[in-house]
Amino acid sequence: MKILIIHQYYLMPGQAGGSRFNEFARLWAEAGHEITVIAGNLSYVTGEVPTKYRGRWLTLETEDGVKIWRCLVPSSYGRSYPGRMWAFFGFTLSAATAALRVARPDIVIATSPPLITAIPAWILTRVRRPRTPLIFEIRDLWPESAITTNVLRRNSFLTRSLFGLERWACRIADRVNVLTPAFRDDLINRGLVDAEKVVFVPKGANAEFFKTGERDN
Repeated sequence: MKILIIHQYYLMPGQAGGSRFNEFARLWAEAGHEITVIAGNLSYVTGEVPTKYRGRWLTLETEDGVKIWRCLVPSSYGRSYPGRMWAFFGFTLSAATAALRVARPDIVIATSPPLITAIPAWILTRVRRPRTPLIFEIRDLWPESAITTNVLRRNSFLTRSLFGLERWACRIADRVNVLTPAFRDDLINRGLVDAEKVVFVPKGANAEFFKTGERDN
């Protein structure tokens, strides 16, 4: 199966952070699937673009048998909230360009945040026939989490726009995956998805990395 993942924060080699999809991609590739990832080229640890990506709109590389398109993310990401919005806009454009260059996949997975991953995913799944199934994953509720942390005002134009983008992303997806049952209940209660459309695939741990220690008597 050809699987395309759109994940702005997909980790670079040796980078700290959430490795959920790095592990998924590696395991799926080892199982014989053809995996492609569309990701950002900005290191969210240092806030800088590594030298090999600077000045490049797209960079194609391979890691653990996975094809990765590193897409331009403006370096304004960590400077201010408007700077972050500009960086999201830049990634939307560069990721959409990458989406149009990849071979047609059998399924597309767009994971959020940020919500804008749904836009290049929609472009890819709609421009080719037959239409490719789309899974939209929600790792955190946006913009609700930004409101509760006082980053956004609930009734601002930007917040209303983000709620609209969230609603649209849930509507265009064939399945919506959540990481907690509480997210599932929230989406259903707000009328964003029907119960049969949302699935729960939680985070996990690789038990092979752990072993029981021996206790001293």
